[in-house]
Amino acid sequence: RPVTTQATVRKVSGLLDEGDGKWESVVSEGRVRVWKRAAGRHACVLAKGELDASPDAVYDLLAEARRAGEYNEFCVECVDVARLDKHTKVSWSATKPFGPFKPRDFVTLCHFCKFPGGARCVVNRATTFAGRPPTTKYRRGEVVLAATVIEAAAGGKTRLTLLTQVNPRGAIDSSVGAKIANALVVRSPRDYFEAVEKAAQKGGR
Repeated sequence: RPVTTQATVRKVSGLLDEGDGKWESVVSEGRVRVWKRAAGRHACVLAKGELDASPDAVYDLLAEARRAGEYNEFCVECVDVARLDKHTKVSWSATKPFGPFKPRDFVTLCHFCKFPGGARCVVNRATTFAGRPPTTKYRRGEVVLAATVIEAAAGGKTRLTLLTQVNPRGAIDSSVGAKIANALVVRSPRDYFEAVEKAAQKGGR
C-alpha cells in the first residue's frame, strides 16, 4: 500500500499543470476555471479557484468525513471505516440517486500529504474493505483518481485545486450515462467551490 500511495501522489503531481497542452478549458466563470482531458470514457477534470476562507479551515473541513454533506451535494453519508496510519484512512460514502440511476457507494483510500512547496494535498483512490462489501442497496462506484490541493493565498485566503475522475459503473456506465455523468463532473466544481467556502467559513459548529 505505501508504494502504491506514493505512486498515486506522483501521478497527481504530474496532472496539476493546466498548461501542459493536454487539458482543454471548458469553464471560466468568475473565480473558478475548469479543464478536462481525454482519459477513456470518464472525464478527468481539473478545477482551480480561490476561496475566501483560511487554508487551515478548508483542510480541517476536508479531513472530516462527517462534514462531507456540507459541500458535496451528491453525498448523503460519509464515514471513516479504518485508520491505516496517521496520514492514511479508508472512508465509505454513499450518494443519492442520479435521476433514474441507482444510488452509488464508494470505498476510498484517503491519503494526506504535503508537496515540497508547502501545499497540503488529499489524494483519493478506490480500494476495498472487508467491513463494507457491495450490497444491493447501492451500485459500487470507483474513484479512479481524485485529489484536492490546498494552498495559502494572499489575504488569508485559499487557492484550491480539484482533480477528479470517477467511474460510476452500472447502467450509467454506458455511452449515454457517461455523457450525463461527465456533464455533472464538469458543472459541479463551480457549486463545489462555493459550498466548500461556505462550510469552511462556518467551521465545525
